[in-house]
Amino acid sequence: MEAVIKNVEDIDVFYDRVRDVLYISFGGVHQAEGAELTGKDLIIRYRGRRIVGITVLEFSQRVFQWR
Repeated sequence: MEAVIKNVEDIDVFYDRVRDVLYISFGGVHQAEGAELTGKDLIIRYRGRRIVGITVLEFSQRVFQWR
């Protein structure tokens, strides 16, 4: 799979503070055909062979780990 970003303005980011989830979409809003949950609590959403979005669960815990 691949994510193609032609323009940084095509990246949409939304953080849901109540659910502590970060949503990242590439190339505008696209309906995903499928999704895959990784072992690191990331959900990769795809359409065909292109990644259309990434969902980061428990985002605040990850931010503190990166510091």
